[in-house]
Amino acid sequence: MSRNTTLLKNTLIILFGKACTQLISYFLLPVYTTVLSTEEYGTVDLLITYVTLIAPIITLQMEAAVFRFLIDVRKDGEGVSRIMTNSLTCIGGTIGIFLVGYSVLTWFVDFEYALPFAACIIANALVSIFLQIARGLGDNVTYAIGSAISGIFTIVFNILFIVVFPFGVVGMLSATALAQLLGTVYVIAKTKTFKYFYLDKLDFSVIKEMSHYSLPLIPNSLSWWVISVSDRTLVTMFLGVQANGILAVATKFATIVVNVFAIFNLSWTESVAVHIHDKDGAEYISGISNQCFKLFGAGGMILIMACAAFFKYLVGTNFSAAYDLIPLLVIGSVLNVLQTLYGIIYIGLKDTKQASRSSIMAALINITTDLLLIKIIGIYAAPISTICAMLFLSIYRYIDVNRFIRIRIDWKNASALGIFYIVVCLIYHTKQPILIVVGLMLATFVGVFWNKELVCTMTRTFLKKLHNTK
Repeated sequence: MSRNTTLLKNTLIILFGKACTQLISYFLLPVYTTVLSTEEYGTVDLLITYVTLIAPIITLQMEAAVFRFLIDVRKDGEGVSRIMTNSLTCIGGTIGIFLVGYSVLTWFVDFEYALPFAACIIANALVSIFLQIARGLGDNVTYAIGSAISGIFTIVFNILFIVVFPFGVVGMLSATALAQLLGTVYVIAKTKTFKYFYLDKLDFSVIKEMSHYSLPLIPNSLSWWVISVSDRTLVTMFLGVQANGILAVATKFATIVVNVFAIFNLSWTESVAVHIHDKDGAEYISGISNQCFKLFGAGGMILIMACAAFFKYLVGTNFSAAYDLIPLLVIGSVLNVLQTLYGIIYIGLKDTKQASRSSIMAALINITTDLLLIKIIGIYAAPISTICAMLFLSIYRYIDVNRFIRIRIDWKNASALGIFYIVVCLIYHTKQPILIVVGLMLATFVGVFWNKELVCTMTRTFLKKLHNTK
């Protein structure tokens, strides 16, 4: 099986697990924004972002190390057992320390959502490690189904806990934790994880080696939290929780680009790790990276115009202010895709230290820009600071990774993309239905034209499969 075929196969498998649940969650957005107040939605959004901060810290980012190290030994039963035993022992210990520390803290600090918040953190940590085990073993089907279970039951429990039983913030946190635990149980059962767990395989030198890879990812994770979440924290501090609720809704739309890319990125990361040392590895990685940027760059334009057309049908009137934020946030998401394409190369090279350094610099730029602008332009400081951080990270990583792999940039297409984004954003802000329809058609045409080779290839592949099926 060719590299491209394997990449496409893995992407489609993961797509099954991710896409449907994400689409459903967007269609349920009218429910959330109708049932919950802006304060409640803003509070949930803020607490979930803190979960994404704390969970990777208590796991020491070992889930990333498990995935990367299992790729190298997945055909070696002894090697798999060694990685499993030591990583799970390490994570079990850190989770235990967290629970003790958190229990002591709650004795002194009164926190209304202490129990469901802690449950979310533990559930997030567990589902992350076991999903990455499935990926590391090459079992992308189990990864996809486990992700789908978590996503689907998050939606089911949310409806149950905020619509049927109006538990509000506690209900949404509990729904998230329960759904992720169900996903974890499924992955454990399917991968038979604990058949690889033997205490006689415990070797602190292995833990040390894996920690050498994973620990630099903690400041990387913290930096990404600053980039992704400090906006919401500062908006809440300076502008109030209502403003954060509005920002959260706008971000929900804008991150569609990142969420879709993340599906591809899961399989692409594996491909880079496997093929980076191939004779033509640099050419292969460069080609796919450029194709991806064209695809998701065009996708961002289409998304902006689609939001212009359907926003009022998907969001309650209390959140109408989110409309004006979406184009800026989408641009930030597209730049996020670009820097990620370059950042994956660090993972392939096991150079997590350089990945962290660049992320830390971007985080400093993000928070500095936020602090300088938030009192001047209010909530708009959030998307602008993200754009600045992502632009810096894209440029820095492009220059840096070219020390190892020559990445080509099609400057003609890049310039054209910038011009079209200006046109699309101007049409978006007119709020004129006819112009919006024209803009949506234009963005779609440009997207298809730029990616005509990919579209034709996928169409031929689909028709061939359909013919063979018949």
